[in-house]
Amino acid sequence: MAENIWSVLCYKASLDQDNNQVSLLDILEELTLVPGQEISSRERIGLGHHMEFVTLWRRTAVEKPETARMKLEILSPGNKNLGTAELEINLETVRRYRGIIKLDMLPFDGFGVYQFRLSKKDEGLVDWEEVARVPLEVNEKPSAAGSEKGARPPRRNPRKPRP
Repeated sequence: MAENIWSVLCYKASLDQDNNQVSLLDILEELTLVPGQEISSRERIGLGHHMEFVTLWRRTAVEKPETARMKLEILSPGNKNLGTAELEINLETVRRYRGIIKLDMLPFDGFGVYQFRLSKKDEGLVDWEEVARVPLEVNEKPSAAGSEKGARPPRRNPRKPRP
């Protein structure tokens, strides 16, 4: 059985080819959006924010080669499935497997906490088993006119310059 060690949502994962080490750049916990045009509930839009979901797996029995499948589902704040990706976890010739799923757009379905649900299915099994959930909070930045005195402002995206 493959075992999930960790899973992280970040802006970019950089892999050093010489020593096989990965650097995770700008871990994403929250996105704060500037108020803009009203969006009708029937319109499907996406947040054009590049993200990478990075996950590390290992063999449970170190000397026994194995394979499994992993599935990443993006769930809206209302628990609606917004997208799914599946990959093979090949641990036949290596003891650890690192998966990187690149996301160039997050389907927007309202403000709140989005969940990136990671599941696995071991070789020969039928059912998926949830192994991790990574939350991403999507908030709207309050307008200057509507902000209350003393209210804590949301954190800004470090990649965006201040106006």
